[in-house]
Amino acid sequence: MALDPGDLMEEKIIMAAIAETTALLQHYGFDLGGQETTAVVAHWQQTYPVEWLRPATLEALYRGRYKTVSVAEILRQWHKKGAVQTNFDPDFETLICSKLESSTAPPEELSPEMPQLTKTVEIRSFQPDFPGLETYAKLKAIATQPPGASTPDKQ
Repeated sequence: MALDPGDLMEEKIIMAAIAETTALLQHYGFDLGGQETTAVVAHWQQTYPVEWLRPATLEALYRGRYKTVSVAEILRQWHKKGAVQTNFDPDFETLICSKLESSTAPPEELSPEMPQLTKTVEIRSFQPDFPGLETYAKLKAIATQPPGASTPDKQ
C-alpha cells in the first residue's frame, strides 16, 4: 500500500514541530520537572494540537517562564479558549530561533542492524529591520548566550 503524498507531508510537518519544540526546550534550559524532554513533548502531542507546541514554548520564553509546567499552562489556556493567542511578535520568534539547531537523538535502544540517525533542524534566520533598538540588543544577548548562562534579570 503506497503512502499518500499528503500524509507524508503532514508527517514531516508534525516531526518538524516536535523537533523544534524539543530543541527550544533543550537549548533554553527549561526545567523539565525531572522528566525527559521527549516524554514531555510526547505527552503534549497526545493532548494538544501539535502545531500549538512550538508557539506555546515561544510564549513561555517571551513571558520569561522557563519551566515545562508554564508551557503546559499556556497550552491549557489555549485549549480552553479553542485558539492560540500569542503575545510575542514575529521578530521575537525569529530572534529566539535564529541560531537554534537540534540534533534529534535516536531511540536509546536500537537493534544492532539499525544505524543511528541524526537529524538537524534549522530554523529560519533573523534579519532585523531595527538593529539599533534597545529591545533588539537585549533579545540578541539572550538568544546568543550559551544554554544555562544567567542573565542580569535571573540573578
